[in-house]
Amino acid sequence: MAVDECYYREILTSKGIKGTRQRIDVMAVLFSSAVPLTADDIYIHIRDGGGEKLSLSTVYRILDTLGQKEIVAKTGLIEGGKALYEIVSGVHRHNLICIKCHKLIPLGDCPLGDFEKNLEDTTGFRISGHKFEIYGVCPDCRQIKQ
Repeated sequence: MAVDECYYREILTSKGIKGTRQRIDVMAVLFSSAVPLTADDIYIHIRDGGGEKLSLSTVYRILDTLGQKEIVAKTGLIEGGKALYEIVSGVHRHNLICIKCHKLIPLGDCPLGDFEKNLEDTTGFRISGHKFEIYGVCPDCRQIKQ
């Protein structure tokens, strides 16, 4: 068994999930990607890479399970309403996401800190977290003639 496979299995079992071959394949694709992926992207990567046979609906079920256990985060939507998924890294970050190539451009700082504090002060609402993503077309994709 590969070191990465042992690591993925350890993550799954620590969250009370059985480390099936299909779940490990999905995690391997997500861990190896520098950008968030759609379920379709993950399915195609596994199918074309000779991984365990699985259906697209199985990929969605696995992503749902991994999301419920906070292993995977749904980071946003792209054209056509497809969700993007990435491994939860524990790092607080915000991104610009290209709706064409799915390129993720991290923002340096959290632009919501002061806003969040003001909301807490004015509403008494205790904020436990937030997500902030901006969608558009990156400079590389804008240069490609369509």
